[in-house]
Amino acid sequence: MAILGGCSNELKDAKKNADAGMYMYEESQELDGDDKVEAGLKWLFGILDETDLPQKQMDNELRDKRNNVLNLLSEKYMMTDEEIKEISSIKEDDSRNAKIDSIYKPIAEKLAKKQDLEEWKQQRERLKQVANMDPTIGMTKKEVEASLWGTPDSINTTVTAHVKSEQWVYDGYRYVYFDDGIVTSISY
Repeated sequence: MAILGGCSNELKDAKKNADAGMYMYEESQELDGDDKVEAGLKWLFGILDETDLPQKQMDNELRDKRNNVLNLLSEKYMMTDEEIKEISSIKEDDSRNAKIDSIYKPIAEKLAKKQDLEEWKQQRERLKQVANMDPTIGMTKKEVEASLWGTPDSINTTVTAHVKSEQWVYDGYRYVYFDDGIVTSISY
């Protein structure tokens, strides 16, 4: 084993592979839905495989990179240590990818439910915030309904080739105007 600057070629290669794999993982997160989960898992397990050196050959930087991957798998993808160990033990790419193909859909469903719950909590919190406010530009229809003005007395709708506009009419000559469901102007 050749040592260059106190760092073996094997260690340098493992670090480069970890960096390249993490770059590809981050790029894969631009995909949509299940594809994002499948590609993400494959890149993360590929990083673990490419950086699988004996502990005595690793330095702190490589350990940190591996720990980052393990944390993503356990926290973001909600995988157990046993699941991670099982897939990590598969060294042949096609076999490992086949195993990932068999498990990523349930993981994607769990992630979607978790995201839906987080979005629902954020939306509920936002509706609580606007409950004591007048409508403001940028609000959604639900937010205006939750505001001090509540539901409108009537709604006038205009549809053009590019936008759906609504005028919500309130007593006291008050109006809220929406383009594609977002408040764009208010008149009172």
